Amino acid sequence: MEIRIRLKIPKHLFPRLAGSLVALWLFLPTPSLFRRISARGNGLPEATLPSRTQTLDVVGRKRKYTRQEIETLIRESARKHGLPEDKVLRIAICESKLDPNVISKNRMFWGLYQFALTTWNNTPEGKAKLDRRDPVANITAAHRHMKAHGYGAWPHCKSR
Repeated sequence: MEIRIRLKIPKHLFPRLAGSLVALWLFLPTPSLFRRISARGNGLPEATLPSRTQTLDVVGRKRKYTRQEIETLIRESARKHGLPEDKVLRIAICESKLDPNVISKNRMFWGLYQFALTTWNNTPEGKAKLDRRDPVANITAAHRHMKAHGYGAWPHCKSR
């Protein structure tokens, strides 16, 4: 899913932008905090928002994961941690429908396994300042928690 936003900016406000392509960073209070805005010489900057399946990797570059890739990551991690593959996959589907960028309605829980910020910050991935929307980090943190503490952190999905 791609969303384009066109902003009208009078040329007299930005005379140096006319005729050149300049990248600006615009802060928006949304799941992906920074949106890249391309200002074109016509005075109508165009913003392209990332698709729902894009996430940021450790160095900030965008990495797209397909639903099949995410399912494979979950199954491999489950095998690595000695967890039942089908059960942890059902929990991820219940929590996020395998969308790594999903955010709860109250904006408190993020990612595949819907981590709260305080919980995330207490995981090794959170302490390493990884994004909760990074599928690999989210899966690893969730599966480590499931192995150590069981499935109680996902009460609505653990029995499905």
